[in-house]
Amino acid sequence: MKVSLLSAAALAGAMTFGTAAQAAPLGLDFTSGTVFQTVGFNNLGWSFQVTSAVTLDGLGLFDEGAPGLTDTHQVGLWDSAGTLLRQATVSNASAAQASASTLGRWLFEDIASITLAAGTYAIGAFYPNFDPNPDPFPDFVVGLATGLTLAPNIAYLTSLASAADAFAEPGGYGLVVPGLFGPNFRVAAEVPPGAVPEPASLALIALALATVAAARRRCARAVATRRVGSTHR
Repeated sequence: MKVSLLSAAALAGAMTFGTAAQAAPLGLDFTSGTVFQTVGFNNLGWSFQVTSAVTLDGLGLFDEGAPGLTDTHQVGLWDSAGTLLRQATVSNASAAQASASTLGRWLFEDIASITLAAGTYAIGAFYPNFDPNPDPFPDFVVGLATGLTLAPNIAYLTSLASAADAFAEPGGYGLVVPGLFGPNFRVAAEVPPGAVPEPASLALIALALATVAAARRRCARAVATRRVGSTHR
């Protein structure tokens, strides 16, 4: 069911969150929720607490129904001082990643990796003004999410939404249903120590193998020379 955010403010107390943590690279995911139109709110997102340093390498957006986005969307990450740390533009060409819900999928764009220290941050996306004439199929967000799972060291704080005609950090508009999710981030996958050698280590290994091969060739030539010399005695 698709619902207007403005008409759904009275449902704010209906949301429940799961407490299980998710080790997958998604910042968060959910199993179900209600699909909302973004009428009246152009910048939407959510704030979160980082409890211990975490590295992010992508920003994304939920593609409700997975039909492909109607619009491209700017997605940004801000710190508690309102400084834009990273941004990306998500489109149908962005990399798809499955959601735990049947409501749609995630689309992600790579960003320069950034490590967030413990603190409060916000993520938001710009949704162009809804116009039923040129844009009959707007992109939607999911609210009243249930079965929420979060990446390690990430704690959800609150939904954010504000009206603006351009991309900006979303604010606390006051009428937004909880668990409002459109934008998302991707946590950099951790590589176990020793699983993948560093480039310098790979170069040293290659050099060592080449040295061994050269030594074997020299040894083989020396043996061959001694054998040839012995036949002429």
